[in-house]
Parts: sequence; C-alpha cells; structure tokens
Amino acid sequence: MSVQCSEDGLFVVILAGGIGSRFWPASTPKRPKQLLALATDSPLITDTVQRGKEIAPTNRVRVLANAGLTEAFQSLPGDLEDDIYWIEPRARGTCPALVWAAWSIERECPGSVMISLHSDHLIEPLDNFQRTIAAAVELARDREILVCVGVQPNRIETGYGHIQPGEVINSGGELEAFTVSAFHEKPNAPNAERYLKEGYLWNTGMFVWKASTFLNEVRVNAPEVGDCLPLLEESP
Repeated sequence: MSVQCSEDGLFVVILAGGIGSRFWPASTPKRPKQLLALATDSPLITDTVQRGKEIAPTNRVRVLANAGLTEAFQSLPGDLEDDIYWIEPRARGTCPALVWAAWSIERECPGSVMISLHSDHLIEPLDNFQRTIAAAVELARDREILVCVGVQPNRIETGYGHIQPGEVINSGGELEAFTVSAFHEKPNAPNAERYLKEGYLWNTGMFVWKASTFLNEVRVNAPEVGDCLPLLEESP
C-alpha cells in the first residue's frame, strides 16, 4: 500500500492477534471474537477498521495480526484491502507488536502519530470517540508524550484495568487530560468500588503517540525490547 507522507502524518494500528478465550466456544483460535458479528451485522474487526478510516486516511489504517489468521481475515466480507494487514511472523505479545508497528511507521513516514486500537471494542457514540482521539493526537504531537485513553466509569467493574489519574494537564482543548499516577490491573470488588469513588478511569488499552516518542521510551524503559531495534534497522 503506497503512502504519501505529510507533516500531519497519522496512522491507525489495530491489534487483532488475540484469540478471545473468554468467549469460548463461540470464539476459537481459528475464528477469534474479532471475526464475529457480536455488536452489529458486521464482524468486530470490520467495524473497528471503519472507525479507523474516520480518523486517518484509508491507506494509513493497518491491522496487526498473526500469520495463523491471515486466511480468515482475507475472507471477511466487505472492501478491506489485502495490504491493510501487517502479519506478525510469530506472536510475541502486545509490546513487541506495537514496537514493530511504530518502527515500521517511523521508517515509512518519520514524525507520524500512531493511534493504537483494539479490534474487539464496541464504541458509541462515535462522535465522542473521534473528539477524544483528536485531543489525544494533539497532545501526543505537541508535547511528545504517550497518551492513554481512559473512560469515566459508571459502575463497579472488576473486569477492566484502571488508571489512577494524577495532575491535570492543560491540553488547550475541550477535554481534560491528566498525568498517570498508576495503572492498576483488574481489581477485586472492594478495590473496584474504591476506584469508582476516588475517580479512577477504566483503561481502554487505546494509546496515541508519535512513533518516534514511543520507540525512545521503549529504548529507555524496556531495554529487553529496545535492544532488538538495531536488528530491525538492519533489515531490508
């Protein structure tokens, strides 16, 4: 897929490598939940790609999946181009996948902002989502920071990770942004109740950053992954 770079380079990367084990038996390794039509008449991945196309040019939307799902993705109904897929030769987890995507984007269009989405989310209303992502892109580009998208909880929830917000960042936009004091994994019920009372946010797992900023952070804070970047840089 040919991409013309520009100063406002924006890419959407959709993580689609999970198997959705909690949805078994409807979801299986060969047909995971992102390939199922659970929320609309379309598979979750198709709806996610469409959301991506609303916030970035069509030729800058990528689906990151493992090699075992290539045929299943390419057989999906709709107008998804074959070259929208970036196929991992071997599944290595979320961090290496994001590093590979960021490195590929930075090599293709230096200075671009990368939006990382999950393939199995139901998001409504879409205008709120688009407004939130636009504010996150502005922060990531202007401040060169890693932006995590959180959701204001409306109930006690033990199935989601939580974000403990810190100081308010003056983003200059209509949405407030905060530093992150801490990330908390899926809590038990008493902690989930406390998180709700104390204003914690649900962690959506959606991230926005400049590809170069993310790679620099990986080199410093995850050297076991960052030390592999020279191997990518030596590849053709």
